[in-house]
Amino acid sequence: MVKKQLLIILFTLSCTIYAQEEKLKPEQRQKHFFEEGLKALKEQNFYRAYGFFSLAQTGFSPDKEILSKSIKKN
Repeated sequence: MVKKQLLIILFTLSCTIYAQEEKLKPEQRQKHFFEEGLKALKEQNFYRAYGFFSLAQTGFSPDKEILSKSIKKN
């Protein structure tokens, strides 16, 4: 009984820790959001594109070139 509860707790903790892992490195986020914004623009999904360009401006790793391009796109 105790082993079963311990196993359930360990499984739950491992799932929550895995779910919180960052998939992108901080220096890749800005570029990723900018590229996703460009894809949304091509699909003419303007609200989604605006959201991605706004996220690209938030300064995860401030690449000045991407920052200025995303400001122009907004």
